[in-house]
Amino acid sequence: MDNENDEDGKTKKRCKGVKKNVVDKSIAIDYFEDCLFSKKEQMRKINVILSRGHELFVEESVKVALIAFDDMQIILENGIDTLLYGFQQS
Repeated sequence: MDNENDEDGKTKKRCKGVKKNVVDKSIAIDYFEDCLFSKKEQMRKINVILSRGHELFVEESVKVALIAFDDMQIILENGIDTLLYGFQQS
């Protein structure tokens, strides 16, 4: 999950692996904060069109849209600040 402001001052929401229209329609900024502080993941249903053996299928899948865990950084006790793995404080 990522939440940042662009040069126009608009808030930009991004979720890895989740379709953009699902993020735009069903994820609000409040959900980012709720996920971060309550440590609960949020799931979203996603409809996709797949092709198997030259036949088209519509499939509904459930993906994790928001999760507070970050495997690239250590989240500190306040739940906001982070350190990179291997970072040594002096």
